[in-house]
Amino acid sequence: MLGVVDFYLSAPHRREGRAYQGPFRLWFWRRWFAHDGVHLGHARMDAVLAATEHVELIEDEVRMPWLPLRVPYCRYVGRLTGTV
Repeated sequence: MLGVVDFYLSAPHRREGRAYQGPFRLWFWRRWFAHDGVHLGHARMDAVLAATEHVELIEDEVRMPWLPLRVPYCRYVGRLTGTV
């Protein structure tokens, strides 16, 4: 089994069954995290999804105690298939 929990940004376009933050939120969060050298995007999660058998994927937002905004994150559980 593989579990992943991380801050996460959606693809720049809507995808059926997946979260979408919208152009302004994507721009804002990319700049916010890049300030600390963190580069968020959807490519890593797409690679994990392609390499594992999907068990659970939650894409949501969470309130952080030091920010007035909700931060996007993902929580994923998958079964390793031997292709990783």
